[in-house]
Amino acid sequence: MVVVPVRLAPLARLVLPALARDRVRRVGLVVLALGTGGVAFGLRYLLFRDFANDHYQHLARAQQMLLGGLPVRDFAESGLPLTAGLSALAQLLLGPGLHSELIWIGAAFALAAGLSVVAAVRTSGSLVLALVGAAVTVLAFPVSYSYPKLLPYVAAFLAMIAYAAKPGAGRMALLAVLVVAAFLLRHDHGFIIGVSVAAAMTVCHWPAREAIGQVTRFVAIGLLLVSPYLLWVQAYQGVAAYASDALALGAREAARADWGVPRLSIDPTQPILVPLVTPWRPVVTLRWAPGTLPAAREARELAHGLRRRAEDGPQTWRYELSRWATGDIERLVTDPIVADTHGIDRVEYALVRRSPGLIERMLMRVRILPGAGLLSIENGVAMVYALAWALPLAAGLGLWRGWSRLPRAVRAVVVMAAVAQVIMNRSMLRDPLSTRVRDVVQPFAVLLPFVVSSLWHVESGHFRNLARVLAVAVLAVAVGGTWRVGELQERVEEAGLLTGRWAGIRAQAADVRQGFEPPRERTGRVTEPLAEYLRDCSMPGDRLLPMTFAPEIFFASGRGFAGGHESLVPGFYTSPDQIARMLARLRHERVPFVLLDSETEDEVSSNWAPVAAYVRSRYREVARHSQRGLDGKEYIVLADARAPVARAYGERELPCFAAEG
Repeated sequence: MVVVPVRLAPLARLVLPALARDRVRRVGLVVLALGTGGVAFGLRYLLFRDFANDHYQHLARAQQMLLGGLPVRDFAESGLPLTAGLSALAQLLLGPGLHSELIWIGAAFALAAGLSVVAAVRTSGSLVLALVGAAVTVLAFPVSYSYPKLLPYVAAFLAMIAYAAKPGAGRMALLAVLVVAAFLLRHDHGFIIGVSVAAAMTVCHWPAREAIGQVTRFVAIGLLLVSPYLLWVQAYQGVAAYASDALALGAREAARADWGVPRLSIDPTQPILVPLVTPWRPVVTLRWAPGTLPAAREARELAHGLRRRAEDGPQTWRYELSRWATGDIERLVTDPIVADTHGIDRVEYALVRRSPGLIERMLMRVRILPGAGLLSIENGVAMVYALAWALPLAAGLGLWRGWSRLPRAVRAVVVMAAVAQVIMNRSMLRDPLSTRVRDVVQPFAVLLPFVVSSLWHVESGHFRNLARVLAVAVLAVAVGGTWRVGELQERVEEAGLLTGRWAGIRAQAADVRQGFEPPRERTGRVTEPLAEYLRDCSMPGDRLLPMTFAPEIFFASGRGFAGGHESLVPGFYTSPDQIARMLARLRHERVPFVLLDSETEDEVSSNWAPVAAYVRSRYREVARHSQRGLDGKEYIVLADARAPVARAYGERELPCFAAEG
């Protein structure tokens, strides 16, 4: 159901009956949503570079689940149990390795993009604005592990539209399911969506008494649905301790942030405006004399400045002319191996279609675009940051002006998106802003089309033109800003997608796929010698103890992590209770190796002094490995000192705990 009618051309109204027009709108919406989702998947897959270390955190936990571990009971859970669980499911269904994860996140981003089209149509009534609203979430190109910051939000927006159109227990339960799913993907997402749903329900059920009753029912259903997870947490850690750990983790992350409000600036060292030159060239058709050999034809093409466009038949080609003065055309027409021409007056030696006029030529040949000095990545960040705060305010003004005539579903979902946007801004926008600002764009899919549509349809004659100029400016800022922060142009050029069109796309797809085929399915394009050593010199059931941040090593080696942590970062999980749980787990695990790094070794040993003492009493240093991408930083490998088997590995003899190499 389109809650704001999509305006059809007058001719379409005359030709198509109402039912047919509605079907056309529905089919158009489905096609647009599927197409947008397909493009989003293609971009995520084809433009893939590499998984960041942060992504390997939940990949390592997913692997731990596949090895038999369960969150909270067997390892520390930092608030993303379903994120790791979905990655584990992808490994089961699609096969082990990074390619399965890439397929899964591509599908998640694609689904979010397709649903964004549907949500945007519901709030603006325009397929064009819906496409733009969804496009900005794609252009921003959030990092690979950020799909939980998009998919649950747009799913909840659509569920709220359905609920507001026809409130009922089933649709309320669906909203509660989505909030709980968001909570399990990452706990703060559940909080943000839950609060925004409560605000939207208040809009649906005002006055206050009815609104409070419905929100209370919604909260009760949500608590009932999440209770199995809370009971699990209570049984193995305690809800109070779990919540305390989560809050401390969030506070620590916020304390590490150091940033200021981004501002627009001009870089005088870079071009401010760039002309996009598209010179006009006349196109003519030439038929070469029978028997003309390809070499002779190519020599004449070069001599006359002809550029091939297409072959129209035997010895017949269409060409672009680079020179078309009277003398140039005369030489072409009188060439003995040119049998005939089309598009040339063979008597006057002139083009049948004259050259465009001065104004037309200027419009065709030069278009001025913003250059790197104006539309830099930094300015893109500033533009998206400003929109993230401006759109909720503008949406509020639009609701205030049109409250009585807007359908309840539109009012509810716009309020929901505005509340979610403000909370996301407040909790997620921190250093580095160039990455974080891309994480808060999903509400744009609802707010941007609504704001632009509201501006475009201002009824006051005095302000209509100004409002429409402002609407176009908002669209330009949204598209330009997300285009720059997502660095889509650079990604496309780097991937070579524009080379040979479909051939370039096929070649890039093959390159991505081959980058994850055995034996690179766990390491990607760059081999990790340390992971190979740890895999070869340990048994499948062994665990590795990380006293550093190295989640990629676990996935690359195919081994689980010991002590309940896939990484140790100074300042996190350092309370006496947390250290005691870590030591208790260690004593029941077979742990042949411990990893540290040269930069944080002393700090980690100080933060986890009892664990460091345990390690010193049982392990000895056996090797150091340079850390890929970080000059001067090394992984320090400690091995169990209790009579390991020595084995030649590379140019050295290293401890080996595996029965076979």
